Amino acid sequence: MWVKNTGTSPIRIVSVQAVGAVDLEFDAPFLVQEGGRWYTVAGDIPPAPGDEWSAQAWSHRVDLDEGVIGPGELWQIVQPMRTLSDDAHFEATRVEYDEDGTRRAGQDRTAMSITGHAPECS
Repeated sequence: MWVKNTGTSPIRIVSVQAVGAVDLEFDAPFLVQEGGRWYTVAGDIPPAPGDEWSAQAWSHRVDLDEGVIGPGELWQIVQPMRTLSDDAHFEATRVEYDEDGTRRAGQDRTAMSITGHAPECS
């Protein structure tokens, strides 16, 4: 997901949560600052050999607690997850952030789809 700071003060992302998550396992979220390529959705973390697109984003990643998004900046939030069953899903993504000493939150419905990586049938 992407976050753009349209305000006049820096913001710091505090937490990223999947609302109503079922049969999902999460690793720590991270940020990718504008300027590197965006991380590929459904890409391996860390990137698989040969995945140059995700590798560049991976090299620009910033831990959530270290990222400050300045006014006008566009960043990507990456929330690594693994499905634990065919019924894995979540209802929305909630992002909490600090701005001018005030804790704020945004929530958006999120679509999730899974792409299989099995060999193609001939």
